[in-house]
Amino acid sequence: QMAANGDADARRERLTREVMAVDGITWDAAQPRVDAIAAATREGVALAVAPFRLVIYGSLVAGVVSFPLVFDVNTAMWFNDHFVTTDVAAPQDLETFLEVGSWTWQWMEPPLG
Repeated sequence: QMAANGDADARRERLTREVMAVDGITWDAAQPRVDAIAAATREGVALAVAPFRLVIYGSLVAGVVSFPLVFDVNTAMWFNDHFVTTDVAAPQDLETFLEVGSWTWQWMEPPLG
């Protein structure tokens, strides 16, 4: 019952008992085999979780980079010159970071949602 409820030690003991029954060996003799099984279950975990970590870290980087792309006039001008090439707002409309955000929002809104 404890193994079914998620107790890791109980699950290990259940596996040990299964190895003992199948191989006909003692509890002490089953321990190396259980250790090998435990090690085999951890193989490839890093590769399996790599896509998830890539998405998480990529999202964090995109989130941090989006602030200067939206609200910093120099970064927004550089990005506009190299990638967007839209009309630049009048200088009096780019005096504060909120005005810069209002201008850049037209191209930053689709990726930011």
